[in-house]
Amino acid sequence: MNAYEKKFLIDDVLWTDTARPFFDDESAKSESNAADAQETVPVTSSELKCSVCKAEIGDSRESFVSHYRTDWHRFNLRRFMRKKPPVDEATFEEILSEGELSDHDIEDEDSTSSSEATARGVLNGCREYFRSGGRILSFYKAIQAEGQSLNDVLDRRMTCAIFMLTGGHFAASIFHGGDLIAHKTMHRYVVRAKQGGVQSVMDNRNGTAHSAGSGLRRHNEKLLREEIGEVIKSWKDDYLHPAVMPLIFIRCSTYNSSVFVSSTPSAITFEKGDTRLRSVPFETKRATLEEVKRVYQQLRTVFDHGTAEIFESRLEEQIKKRQKKVQKQLQKKPKQQTRDYQKDSEDSDSSEERENPMKAMIKHAIGSVKKLSVTPQKFDGISEELIKRIYEAVCNDRASELNLIKEIFPGEQHVQYYKFLRDYRIPPLGNTFLHIAAAKGASSVVKWLLDVGVSAAEPNTAGGYPIQMAANRAVVDCFTIFRMEHPDAVEDWEKCRVPAPKKVDPEIEKRRAEKKKQDRAKRKEKQKVKKQIEVQEKAEQEERERFLNLSDREKRALAAERRIAAMRAEKDQQRCFQCGEPFSTTPFEYNDNKFCKVSCLHEHRRTHAL
Repeated sequence: MNAYEKKFLIDDVLWTDTARPFFDDESAKSESNAADAQETVPVTSSELKCSVCKAEIGDSRESFVSHYRTDWHRFNLRRFMRKKPPVDEATFEEILSEGELSDHDIEDEDSTSSSEATARGVLNGCREYFRSGGRILSFYKAIQAEGQSLNDVLDRRMTCAIFMLTGGHFAASIFHGGDLIAHKTMHRYVVRAKQGGVQSVMDNRNGTAHSAGSGLRRHNEKLLREEIGEVIKSWKDDYLHPAVMPLIFIRCSTYNSSVFVSSTPSAITFEKGDTRLRSVPFETKRATLEEVKRVYQQLRTVFDHGTAEIFESRLEEQIKKRQKKVQKQLQKKPKQQTRDYQKDSEDSDSSEERENPMKAMIKHAIGSVKKLSVTPQKFDGISEELIKRIYEAVCNDRASELNLIKEIFPGEQHVQYYKFLRDYRIPPLGNTFLHIAAAKGASSVVKWLLDVGVSAAEPNTAGGYPIQMAANRAVVDCFTIFRMEHPDAVEDWEKCRVPAPKKVDPEIEKRRAEKKKQDRAKRKEKQKVKKQIEVQEKAEQEERERFLNLSDREKRALAAERRIAAMRAEKDQQRCFQCGEPFSTTPFEYNDNKFCKVSCLHEHRRTHAL
C-alpha cells in the first residue's frame, strides 16, 4: 500500500492478537503457477505431444502452431492454471454444442482471473500481512528466516548482517536487537567520471580501454573485491556463523553479485545455496553507514494499514489503478493480440458482476485471519493504558517504575496487582512478563518479578521457559541466585531449565578475591599515573599560553636568557669540585662529584669526611 497511518518497530510492540497470513500455502502459489504455465506448454520434439491437452498433435511445426491457436488448447490452458485436469477434444465439442461455453464466458473467465491475479499481486508482494488488535499490519517477508513462523518473527529480537555495494562505495554492519555490533565502510574510485558505469562493465560492452584512468579504475575494482573479501573472512567465525546469524542482506548490482556469492565454498564469499541470503526489498541510496542503519530500521518496521474496512477500500483502489494501467498498455496493441484480455465495457451489469469476484476474494482474504488461541485476559482495575505502561517498564528494565505502579492500588489491593503480573499472558505465544524481561535482558526487572512471585516454571504456548529466552548472562545469574536463595519456590528446577548454583571452593574464592584486589590496585595506580600526566599536560599548556601572550621582543629576550643560563650551567658542570679548574682530561668521580686530579679528590674526602 502507498499510505500508512503508523509505523513502529517489531521489538517495541505489545502484540494483542494473532499473526496469520491472508492466504494458505496452496492459494498463495496460484499466481506463480499461472505464470509458469506458459513455460510448460511446449513439448519436446521426441514426444510430439501437447503437455497441456495430453494429446498427440502431429509431427510438424505447423501442426503444433495450429493446435496452440485452437479454442480447445486455450480452454485446457486456463484449466491448467486453475489446477484442473484437461478435457479431451470430444468433451470440449460437447460443451460447445450444449451451449455451456461461449466467447463471452471465456473472456469473463480471463477477466476474473486477471482481477484475482492483480489482487494477489498486491497482497503477495514483499510484505507479510496479519491482524493484531483489530487492525491490519504488515512487515517485510525478507526478515522471516527459513522455518520461522510469523509468531516467531514478532517475538524475537532481529539479528542480521547487511552488506551494500554501489558505485565503489561499500558499507557493512552487524545488528542485534537494535544494537550496532560491528561495521565497516570503504570507497574506491571505480566509476567513470561524468559518464557513469563501472569500468569492467564498459570493458565488456565496448572493449578494453587503455587510458591511465581506466587502468586505475580496474586496479581499484580488484582492490575493493579483495578488501570486501577480507571483511567477510574476518567476520565469518565471530558474527556470520550460521549458529548466530540467521539473516544476511545483500544490496548490489547483478554484475557485483560475485563479490559476495559464489557457487563453491570459499572463506571470502557466501555459498550460493545459503538460505540466509536475502536481497533488500526496497530502494536504497549510496552505501554509507547511515544508509545501512536506515535500511535496518526500515526492515524491522511494522506498517499499520488501519482497520479491515479501510484496508479493503485501499486495496480495491490499488487494484483498479493497476488494472487501468494494464488496459491502457493493452489498448496500444493490435486487436488480434489482445482479444483474450480485453473486457466488454458497454454492459454495466456484466462489469459489476466481474468486479464481484475480486471484492469477494478481498473480503475472504481479510476475514480468513483467525484469532489466536491465547487471548488477553480481563483484570478488574487494570486498564489497557496501565498494561502498556507496565509492558514498557518491563522492556526498559525499570523496576523502580513497577514499584511506583504498585502505589496506585491502595491497601490490600496491591495483591491484585501481583496476581495480574503472575497470571497475565501476552499473545501471540502466551508469554509472561518474566519471559519478556528475560528476552529484553532486563536483569533488575527479572529479579523484581521473581521476588513478587512470578513463577520461573511457567512455560509459554510453545513450551519455552523464561530462562531459555535470556538475552545475556546477567539474566541467567538472576535465576540461579533466586534458586539458591529460594530452593522451595519451584518444585522441579531442572524442568524449568534453571541451573543449580555451583559449589565454590574456598581456595578458588580466596584466589579470586586476591586477583580482584590486585586488579583494584592496578586500576588505582593507572589512575594515579593518568592524573600526573594530566597535571603535566595542564602545566605545559599554561606555559605555552603564557609564552604565546608575550610580544616578539619579549620572546627573543627570554630565548637569550635561556641560552645564557644553559651556557653557565654547562660551564659550571665542567669544573673541578675542589679547585674549580676546568677539566682538561676525563675527570675523576665519586658520589656524583667530579675532580681534575686524584689529589683534589683526596683533599675533598678529607675535608668532607662522614
